[in-house]
Amino acid sequence: MATSPNPVFPQTLNSGNATPAYPTTANTNYATPTNGFTIYTAGANGSDVDHVGAMVYATNTAATVDLFIKNGSNYRFCGSVLVGANTVSATVAKPAYAVCHIDGTAISVANPLHLVSGDTLYATTSVTQTTFSINASGKDY
Repeated sequence: MATSPNPVFPQTLNSGNATPAYPTTANTNYATPTNGFTIYTAGANGSDVDHVGAMVYATNTAATVDLFIKNGSNYRFCGSVLVGANTVSATVAKPAYAVCHIDGTAISVANPLHLVSGDTLYATTSVTQTTFSINASGKDY
């Protein structure tokens, strides 16, 4: 993006992957994670991700959802949330969890996760799961 004194405004709202992603195999490597999936792809001029969430839709075991910024073949650990063990039924609300930055602050409109062009947001889980989904949303520039 060319340098300009003009304010920069988002060009497109981005809801991440069209269908929520479901972790199926545990990741055990934080340097070059495996068994994950892309939940958000940065726009041509970068993006601000202002929400990453996980929702449990069936009974699960406790696990962490871990986020990495991936650029090419390089991964950078950038956030995590503990998803507790849950027993879900037709009469119990399905729990949702907001993923935080690596320093523990919430990913939000006021405190977004910044991605540059070419970055993707990659999600993994610490325990094999088939009972929760992970999604992200933000703004592309």
